[in-house]
Amino acid sequence: MATEKTRQKIIDAFMDLVASEPWDAVTMPAVAKAASVKLDVLRAAYDSRLSILEDFARRTDVAVLRNLDPNLEEEKIRDRFFEVLMERFEVLAPHKPALKALSRQARRDPVLGLVLLRTVFQSQSWMVMAVGLGSEGLEGAVRTQAVTMAYLETMRVWLDDDEPGLAKTMAAMDKALRTAERRLKRLAGIGRIFMPGRFRSSGRAEPADDRDDGAAAAAT
Repeated sequence: MATEKTRQKIIDAFMDLVASEPWDAVTMPAVAKAASVKLDVLRAAYDSRLSILEDFARRTDVAVLRNLDPNLEEEKIRDRFFEVLMERFEVLAPHKPALKALSRQARRDPVLGLVLLRTVFQSQSWMVMAVGLGSEGLEGAVRTQAVTMAYLETMRVWLDDDEPGLAKTMAAMDKALRTAERRLKRLAGIGRIFMPGRFRSSGRAEPADDRDDGAAAAAT
């Protein structure tokens, strides 16, 4: 069985290949060669290129969760999301060339696009939990979908933002999170009309005099 060190070496080699080679050239034998492992070792570790991508996303989740400020829950909801998602971009920064290539390829490859979307959604469910909110059930799925959309909208800007301070990315993130709040408010309002048992009142989130729109939206 492949060790954690070997798995990480495979992921790094895979992402380097994705950044430098056409997607069709990023075959499993090519990954094995680039990682300096035998093909049977690669097979023991991963089923396919897509399973390598899924493990890369999982490891990114772990790194983000590990790096978060332990006092994060003292901040307002929108600020928590902002910090979590910006931390994610920081963790992903070394792999930006590969992520650019994957973004381009996903527009031409529906299967890859669907896998990436599913993987991003799963990762964002953990980011929702990281800010202290639930991601389970219909209510959690709606919340996670709104955050996923905000993340993807920001990522399109981040991929082309080469400034050290990431000012464009931060502006895009702020705008996307505010849009997500409005979407959640509308969806929660509809949900409470048609499925009152599934969508609870937003009044439970934080004291009314200490909440902003972000807290109200995320609490729905």
